[in-house]
Amino acid sequence: MSDTLIVARVLHFTATVALVGAIIFQFHVCAPILYSASDAAGRHLVERFTRRIWWISLTLAVASGAAWLLVLTAQITGDTIMAALSDAVTLLTLTQFGNVAGLRFVLALVLAGVLGRCRSSGGLRWLAVALALGFAGSLAWTGHSGAGDGLEGDVQVAADALHLIAACAWVGGLAPLAYVFVLASQPANGFAPTEVADVTRRFSTLGIVSVATLLVTGLINTWFLVGSVSILVGSTYGTLLMIKVALFLVMVGIAAINRTWLTPMLAARASHARAKASHRLARNSLIEASLGLAILAIVGALGTLAPELSDAHMHMHAH
Repeated sequence: MSDTLIVARVLHFTATVALVGAIIFQFHVCAPILYSASDAAGRHLVERFTRRIWWISLTLAVASGAAWLLVLTAQITGDTIMAALSDAVTLLTLTQFGNVAGLRFVLALVLAGVLGRCRSSGGLRWLAVALALGFAGSLAWTGHSGAGDGLEGDVQVAADALHLIAACAWVGGLAPLAYVFVLASQPANGFAPTEVADVTRRFSTLGIVSVATLLVTGLINTWFLVGSVSILVGSTYGTLLMIKVALFLVMVGIAAINRTWLTPMLAARASHARAKASHRLARNSLIEASLGLAILAIVGALGTLAPELSDAHMHMHAH
């Protein structure tokens, strides 16, 4: 049953990251630059691509969220998943996890309605971004951080919410960004070099803010959930956490290469040099996205494990 729970969690986290990241990418990164782009066809291709991600991810998020609720109910009651259908209503109404799941389902429905009506140049796009951020951040109340009490509990869950939002903004935007680079690498793409470079720099700035947020909130979460180097090294939870950090650092390294070496090449005078840089940036973005998926798989497993806190750490936080 725990394997099924991990799969449901991984699918839900992946769908949420893809959904929220694509929304932020379209409305915050692309729209201000490509709305007035010289190539309307290219702009429409990017928008169509992000919209496909929205609807596929939103559908998967709702389905995997329901599966997560059912599997967790079956795990708690000891029944089969089918038998747990009736008990799921109790979990939905009488537990924090259930209340948050219900709220996020409502957010998903409202978000679907807004996404169906908004355009890249309309005011509704900011409502869509706000709903997307709420959908991502509310996941913090479904995990370990949501179980805290008092001021420390508030700090922990706030840090986790920001951590989730930052991960969505960065990792979720990598696939649409790669698509922009694929279009830019084609000789007849029609995008002006400055437009592609501006999109890249805008996403890069968003990435820097996201990485800084991930570092700070990650340290806060690690302190609350682990609190000891010996526990970090000597437990399954700690081992998975260190693998997650290692993958994250590799992603940061690739992002640094993209920003300092490849992005300036987008402004090269020679078209073949720009195409080569776009191709490499597309490849690197997809590698980053793949590492991000691996991190999401680890996150899905971490949520099913209890952090193995030291006695001293638990005693300190109990007061």
